[in-house]
Amino acid sequence: MANAIELKLIENNYNSLFSYIYDQDAIKNWIEEIIFFKDSRDYKRESLLGHGVIFENCDVLRIKETLKLMQDMNIVDVDYLKESDLKKNKSPSEDEKLKIIFLGEGDWLDKEKDSEEALEIRNIIEECFDSIQGKNIILCVHYEDYMKVPTSLRCVGRFDRFIRWTRPKMVNVATEFIRLVGTEGVDKELQGDKKRLGAILLDHGRDDLRILRLFVVNYKRKLFLSGKRSLNCGELIHLLQGSLDGGGYGDKTSLESIAIHEAGHAVVGLVSSEFKIIPEFVSIVENGEYLGLVRDNSFFEQVTLVKRFKDVEREIKTYLGGRAAEELFLGNENVGLESARSDIRYASFCATKMVKNGFLKDYYESGTKGRDIYQPIECDSSIESERIDVEARKILDRLYEEAKAILIKNKTLVKLVQERLLKDKILTEKNLQEILKKNLQTKK
Repeated sequence: MANAIELKLIENNYNSLFSYIYDQDAIKNWIEEIIFFKDSRDYKRESLLGHGVIFENCDVLRIKETLKLMQDMNIVDVDYLKESDLKKNKSPSEDEKLKIIFLGEGDWLDKEKDSEEALEIRNIIEECFDSIQGKNIILCVHYEDYMKVPTSLRCVGRFDRFIRWTRPKMVNVATEFIRLVGTEGVDKELQGDKKRLGAILLDHGRDDLRILRLFVVNYKRKLFLSGKRSLNCGELIHLLQGSLDGGGYGDKTSLESIAIHEAGHAVVGLVSSEFKIIPEFVSIVENGEYLGLVRDNSFFEQVTLVKRFKDVEREIKTYLGGRAAEELFLGNENVGLESARSDIRYASFCATKMVKNGFLKDYYESGTKGRDIYQPIECDSSIESERIDVEARKILDRLYEEAKAILIKNKTLVKLVQERLLKDKILTEKNLQEILKKNLQTKK
């Protein structure tokens, strides 16, 4: 009972603790095991806490806050050491209480790094693991990719457990922002639509906790200097962009071009999924890296899964949808936004990968060699490269025509998305559902 109370206290004391964590069950289970086994001398035999834990692709500040909270509650002792500290203390001392040693960033773990310094650190870590066998000590480190760690360190008795952290959900980013600013300082309309607020913050790279906190300082300073109680949606976007005007577009025509481009991506993606998958948000707000953006999480969720033929085809068509919309609604002479070129590069890469991975099995695509929008990807040999290019080009040609057909058939929907984008700049899943409903009513 006491163990359950301790775990509940952690969640209650910092209710947003888990909101930034992708693998929530993994971190909760790990903490629960620590609480349950913290008084056991044989915890390593009785549990799967791990001799070493890698926090993969995470927010380091959030890790430290998690560990600090556990230490403040007298659950564990935590030491924050650098690799140089381990050189001085070859054998970490053991206390009665379970101890966690957090080593910070673990760039030295990359097996492709063979510098003398990296090799020396890895040898020290090996010795450290040998010295803590049977002791109540866990080594923890943050690193971007668990699978890049050398197998000698990625095994039982070494770093034998990893927890993946990644980008938070939009609603969680909005909730954190409101908590940091205070409800009185955030526009009521944005508070009522957290997905929209979260989309704006994510679109401008404020998903990292440390960066979000720095922006909150800037936000509060803006409120103080302007004498306003809160900033509306447009003013928030302007502040995020670091300018009073908040735009990098040359004129209205340019903005309309970007809107039709992003509408093309969104509509092709929607129709290709039979309206089962709706993007988290569509944006025409320039963020320094993109003129606009469609965030469809279904593509990223499939990264760790085996993709089916139709999944890859839908992904390629969605990426081609922006360029196809430019051709159809603006004319060939106006095609060529930089974003369209990067989209085609990625679509070409996906088509090439389809051929290399044997998606075509025992037959080749029928038709011509395909249009010139395909961008060749380097292969192992010139003969192999030529064969792959021929087939990938034909795949891209067919899917481009299918994307155009979708846009022609759903012209009204494209225009509705474009008009709403020009008005609101960012559309959330809820906004897109409203547009789809309006589109159905228009057809009746």
